[in-house]
Amino acid sequence: LKTGTPPRILRKSIDFTSPYFQSELLLVTRKTSELSSDHIYTREELSSILNNQVLVSQTGTVTYDMLDIFVNEFGAVKANAVDSFTTASIQVMTNNAFAFTAEEPVALSYAYRNPDDLMVIHIAEDILSAEDYDSLSVSIGIKKGEDEFLTKVNGALEEITQTERDE
Repeated sequence: LKTGTPPRILRKSIDFTSPYFQSELLLVTRKTSELSSDHIYTREELSSILNNQVLVSQTGTVTYDMLDIFVNEFGAVKANAVDSFTTASIQVMTNNAFAFTAEEPVALSYAYRNPDDLMVIHIAEDILSAEDYDSLSVSIGIKKGEDEFLTKVNGALEEITQTERDE
């Protein structure tokens, strides 16, 4: 599985199917009554919430690269990348970071596994550019030159409803 637009070097050895899932960028923070996982936070709200707050994410991920959006637009502080989302979650739970960025499935899994400690924050769609959202799409990597197989997998993906894909 590959998330986002593949780097050029990867595209030389792997072909990718059509995206089958469009993820969302979420912030995972300590559970608090002051914030809600059911709310979509606007630019104005994020400006007051994230100003001078430390954000972290896993090294080598598009979600780490997207920390710059929160630094530039909302005054957040970008921590050094960590080796895993588990380390990022520990940083948050031990108050060494306010939140970590992750794609929806990853973020929800950490909040689900730590319901007493972590929660997710949804951000308004206009905070990310169209290119940023494209980089959060998920597709399947297939060995270069396997065109017939690639066509079959794309055909199979077309038969799956959007609801089934989201599930």
